[in-house]
Amino acid sequence: MKRVSTYVIFLTVLLGLTFSGAKAAVFCASNSGGLQIILDAIEDSGDAHEVRLVDGLYEAPVGGFEVDLTNDTSIDISGGWSEFFGNPCGQQLTGNAFNTVLDGMGTEQILHVIARDNSDIKISHLYFGSGFVTGVTGRGGGLRITGLEGFVGYVVVENNAFINNSARFGGALNISRGFRVDVRNNLFAYNHTEVGAAVEIVTGEFGAYFNNNTVYGNTTDDTDPEWTAGLFLSVIDSSGLVANNIFWNNDLHDLKITGGNSYFKFNDYESYVGNFDHVEMNIQVEPEFENGFVGYIPVYDSPLVNGGTQPLAITPTPFEHGWEVGSTDLYGNPRIQNTQIDIGATESPHGDLIFMDGFE
Repeated sequence: MKRVSTYVIFLTVLLGLTFSGAKAAVFCASNSGGLQIILDAIEDSGDAHEVRLVDGLYEAPVGGFEVDLTNDTSIDISGGWSEFFGNPCGQQLTGNAFNTVLDGMGTEQILHVIARDNSDIKISHLYFGSGFVTGVTGRGGGLRITGLEGFVGYVVVENNAFINNSARFGGALNISRGFRVDVRNNLFAYNHTEVGAAVEIVTGEFGAYFNNNTVYGNTTDDTDPEWTAGLFLSVIDSSGLVANNIFWNNDLHDLKITGGNSYFKFNDYESYVGNFDHVEMNIQVEPEFENGFVGYIPVYDSPLVNGGTQPLAITPTPFEHGWEVGSTDLYGNPRIQNTQIDIGATESPHGDLIFMDGFE
């Protein structure tokens, strides 16, 4: 367990419920040292906790940030917070993932969460950049969530940007085990692996939803033609749904899936490996994005605009419709505009244009 010098930490009590349904203490960190102190303090408490990060830069310590959850402790870590009426984490104004930067500086894994039993995990509104880990067990240069044997908690990773991270496996993100995994509204761009994919998800009993993400320009040293530098999803003995994602310009293939009952629908992709049981309304069109910082907002006449799908409200709910689109996109804008959702991690403001033929 890491120990660092003392920093001021703001603690309050949240009057409400977290994603796990339990009452939570709310912690606020404004620097790297304070963040690790909080993680050390809560890891075996047996409660649900929310950890809020003030907008700014957090450089990973040697070995990276780490929290080992025991005794059914749950955690919700989010960025984008600022001062409001004396509370340094009193408001989350935009939810823009690029405003709260976790930096591995090209030498450190950024965040490792170890989970057991019924611990729930949520990670949101953060920028994971320049994370690095190698070696035989080097997984998740940006974020690694390790579910030990018997882990049956829920995992949610949403509204994050993973850029320029590197690892032996899972250059950007690695998730192992969990009852249910939701990965949505994230950007995975220009990450690198020595072996395999930038995003690795191996889940169990219920399955995984991977929707409205942009997986772009990821690379690998791997030369196996049956592999991918984008997404690897293993849902053996469970189910997986991949919907509304952009997969493009990744080495080898864009994604690989193994096992389970699987759905692949309303994605923009170049190629995939493995067999989906249900394939519906996918396109293969090179995405065009607007200019700007990082960007990834589709141009006005892109087929990505209003090109996605949404789950239907059906009772009882079948797996295919049990997913969520989330309330905001990568930049904190409303996730659904003009009644229909876009493909990818960002929502274009162009959906309200009536004329799309150049005469507007």
